[in-house]
Amino acid sequence: MKYSIVYNELSLHHIHIITGKSLPTVTLEDDLKEFMELVPTEKILEITLDYLAYDHEVRDLIVYVQSEEFPIHKIHTIVEHLKEYEYVSTFMCIFLKH
Repeated sequence: MKYSIVYNELSLHHIHIITGKSLPTVTLEDDLKEFMELVPTEKILEITLDYLAYDHEVRDLIVYVQSEEFPIHKIHTIVEHLKEYEYVSTFMCIFLKH
């Protein structure tokens, strides 16, 4: 695996030498935009609207989520715990490296 990475870097370097041009760099944001272009959002919206219009269980779920009965505070608590866990795990990784 280590050797293929070195080989790939050398290959890219050789392309630059031969053509005089660098290969374009692609960012994560570029990849995500390209991925989202592949997602059929109009079809997903159409299906979602059909379910909202004709499926009583989906409508009941939406009503419940928007109601006072829905325990949104529990979700916020879970999210806060996840943030704390992420902080502690990041700290431990940094601590263990030293």
